Amino acid sequence: MIGQLLAVLAGMVAVAAGTWWAGWVAVPLAGAAAGVAWARKAPVRRAAACGAGGWGLLLLAGAFRGPVGRLAEVVGGVFGGLPGAAFIAVALLFAALLAGAAGGAACLHAVGFGQREEQHCAAERDQQSDEVDAAAERCDQRGSL
Repeated sequence: MIGQLLAVLAGMVAVAAGTWWAGWVAVPLAGAAAGVAWARKAPVRRAAACGAGGWGLLLLAGAFRGPVGRLAEVVGGVFGGLPGAAFIAVALLFAALLAGAAGGAACLHAVGFGQREEQHCAAERDQQSDEVDAAAERCDQRGSL
């Protein structure tokens, strides 16, 4: 649990540093890296958390350097009068969607479409087999009464 949290925090820092250095394009790149790294463990959710958290770190750092709230109000006004808090939420959602989509696409590419489908079909077959076994046991119990 702690290791997973530290990995997500490292992803957030990677998104923040990449965005600071290379711009917004770092968000899907970091999301894709997260999708490959966590291909078997909720890659989209973790990549999205890294994206939103990374941009949240940038906003927090910006708040120490200047009035982020006032900037959000001004920029939100450009987008049809969005309140400052709503503009910040939209920015974080945008980063989460960029990173999550890239993470999901990279995960599908890394794991393979067919392999993922085969795993899903195998799980369905196991569940159906368990249901058939349970029904057979119920029939056997009724017959022995």
